Amino acid sequence: MNVDLNQMPFEKCSCGCPYWKERTVIKKVSALQAAMSEDQYYPVAYLACENCGKPHLPTTKIDVPMAAGKK
Repeated sequence: MNVDLNQMPFEKCSCGCPYWKERTVIKKVSALQAAMSEDQYYPVAYLACENCGKPHLPTTKIDVPMAAGKK
């Protein structure tokens, strides 16, 4: 299927901003939970509105604290 992206609308935040930036949070899994000798850290990327910092929920697979999305 051929899709002309020029004909597709931009995804906008509820604040009306069409600009998004990639942000990263780090999830920690304790050594006890992971059955490992050390804690494990996992970076999780998500998209956040460039204006208000709200996460783009359709592409965000985890709960992201709003403070992490602020500019």
